Amino acid sequence: DSPDLFNELNTFDAIVVDEGQDLTPMELRVLSELIPSPNRLFVVADSAQAIHQPASLNLQESTEIDFQGRTRELKTNYRSTQQIADASSSFLHAFDLENETETTEFYYSGPKPRLWKIAGSEETQLENEMSAITDELRRIANKKGNQLSNIAIFSSSERKCKEIQTHLNKMDIPSRFCNSRTYEKSQKNQVTIMSLKSIKGLEFPIVYIAGLSDNFPRNIDVELGEVAEENIERGVRDLFVGMTRAIQVLTLCIPENSDNSLFKSQNFQSYLWEISKK
Repeated sequence: DSPDLFNELNTFDAIVVDEGQDLTPMELRVLSELIPSPNRLFVVADSAQAIHQPASLNLQESTEIDFQGRTRELKTNYRSTQQIADASSSFLHAFDLENETETTEFYYSGPKPRLWKIAGSEETQLENEMSAITDELRRIANKKGNQLSNIAIFSSSERKCKEIQTHLNKMDIPSRFCNSRTYEKSQKNQVTIMSLKSIKGLEFPIVYIAGLSDNFPRNIDVELGEVAEENIERGVRDLFVGMTRAIQVLTLCIPENSDNSLFKSQNFQSYLWEISKK
């Protein structure tokens, strides 16, 4: 509504947008005003990883920018192994959610991702998870080189991340907590801890997802109708993003006897996951 405002802004020959699925239509329209022609706007997007916008958002319809004839689908996965990608996509499909950018070719192959069902009460679950994780971290830490810098632990919130760091400190496992603003590739031999909301665009050879309480992503039991459905979808997509940050090894920790619909056994096919109790 204020064309003079755009005249005062800096303009560019072209703009490249990564993670475009999380920008609002208004933000994309503003970007399109900063270039000489809309065909100078290049957007890379993956609707399956939409965590801030509805995954069904149609960029062309919502922004009135014509992408027709200028779209390309990337079909080769250069990040995760086929085993991790297949298990992650299967988790999406269990909730009738589509991975519209599902790849058909893979650069890497490796072991099945692991699903650890953690025994214990809500009060002791995180302690039991960290006991199992630190057993592995100790063995990795004893190897030569900065092996721990290849490892990330993702959790549901910054509060949980800090609890995880406290557990690692008690076990003398060096670690750091980062968010999307403070993250940079570590040059030290330490584990990286981040919340699931802060990890877009990152990748690590080894990933653990831990600290998911029975009410993840929020207290689903007190929500009804569309609010509950949107909340479940948000949790599924958060987990999907976390899973697909892993390059070689993925371990997902969930409560053993959970009523949470995200953690039901039917969501994790045994031919795709190595499932064990801890």
